[in-house]
Amino acid sequence: MTLKRNLAYSQTERKERLREPEAAHKLGADPAEYQRGTNVIDLQIRKAVEAFSATVTVQLLLADKEGKPIPRGTGTLFEVGDRQLVVTAKHLFDELEPDDLERFCVPEGPRGGIFTVGNCDLHRPKEGHVDIAFLEFKERETIERMRTGWRFLTMENVADASPTGDFVLTGYPEPFTIREGSSIVGGLASVYTQRIAVPADLPFSAAPIIEGLNDLFFAYTETATLGDGTTIPSPVLLGASGGSLWEYCESPREQPLWNPDQAVKVVGVQASYRRDHYIRGIRWTIVEKGLRMIGAIP
Repeated sequence: MTLKRNLAYSQTERKERLREPEAAHKLGADPAEYQRGTNVIDLQIRKAVEAFSATVTVQLLLADKEGKPIPRGTGTLFEVGDRQLVVTAKHLFDELEPDDLERFCVPEGPRGGIFTVGNCDLHRPKEGHVDIAFLEFKERETIERMRTGWRFLTMENVADASPTGDFVLTGYPEPFTIREGSSIVGGLASVYTQRIAVPADLPFSAAPIIEGLNDLFFAYTETATLGDGTTIPSPVLLGASGGSLWEYCESPREQPLWNPDQAVKVVGVQASYRRDHYIRGIRWTIVEKGLRMIGAIP
């Protein structure tokens, strides 16, 4: 398993502060290359893909009574039809009151401050085992501010997960979040992994397995290896819930020009994990069904 902290930004009120690349943690494989089956995804492609995912993956924050932003989870920006929303995990909104939505905050951009999203709609399936949610922006000002600092994916950026291949989870684990007074410095992690079979020893409290819905499992080993060969415990992924699970596609190397969004597709949403065992996700086909139920897809 490979894990890389590839970006950090400061979430302060109207303040910009980009952390130096040297401060980023790089775990796992040789930084010069990433092995994908019999192919090698070189560093240039890998960096381009990570930079691309950083423009669509947002940290969801909830302001407390004093206005201090508290990490809640991760989401991915999508524009479906004429609707702009965050695709994330439903359990992030457990135990919240309807008025609490007004306290949700997002960063201005990967390098900017934060702002509250204002009026928005929360769409959640009634089925308890379907751990997805859509936070839909309703105010034009919010949408324009998001377009300034971020970008929105479309249905062209999604696919079904293949049985084998290389996958990446992008999210904002709390161990990568640094508090500095009333501000927060968050780090976006890219966790490189592969699919595994449905574990036979799922915890008793785990959601039941429903084939074709929540049966995406990926390796998440107990330890990770730093670039210098040092072995450390794999970080806690609390805070990465709701992040997208991406799959590397075959890179169009024979083409003179290509875009990073051609190299990866979103195949699911991270719902849970077990530190020494697995990452679990909801398949994108279920996310698409949810988008149809709220009328975003005809």
